[in-house]
Amino acid sequence: MSSPAFWNGTIYVGSDDGNMYALSESDGSAVWRYSLGDRVRSTPAIDTEENSLFAGCDDGNVTSLDTRTGTLKWSFKTGGAVRSAPAIFENMVAVGSDDGTLHILNKYTGKEEWSYSPGYYLFSSPASSSPVVYGKTIYFATENGYIYALDSKKKEGPTSPFAYYVAVIIIAIIGAGAVIRRVARK
Repeated sequence: MSSPAFWNGTIYVGSDDGNMYALSESDGSAVWRYSLGDRVRSTPAIDTEENSLFAGCDDGNVTSLDTRTGTLKWSFKTGGAVRSAPAIFENMVAVGSDDGTLHILNKYTGKEEWSYSPGYYLFSSPASSSPVVYGKTIYFATENGYIYALDSKKKEGPTSPFAYYVAVIIIAIIGAGAVIRRVARK
């Protein structure tokens, strides 16, 4: 399910067997393989300047490997499967997760710099689409049909349309509670 990535004579591809493979372009032989522990349906992103590969896994991890050796550089745990292809920009990596969040990670350390969760509780929807960065804007979509544009310099996104639904539900609950108290007093 993972699409391959290519760089410097090597094909990189994730597999449902839980491995990330680096294969020789010339004969398809394995250069290295690294076990990520669960299905790898995320298409790897390659940082050619830092010899880094970034990919997600169904166990919720986003992992960075050395493209030359397959050595682990870092891993970051999200709250859901990661099937989106990471987007590399500046010194960051943006990746969506089935936890309904777009995670922005430092590409050198894997530390989460910031995140954006457009859903609220019942309205959360997996962010399994692959983000794209154009200029200072990060675009991504969630499975509920919304597309979001985030300002990467301000490190923030728009107020979620679901915030209004949550507000209406809270107001309705408070109103219902007031009505029930009045009826109970009579």
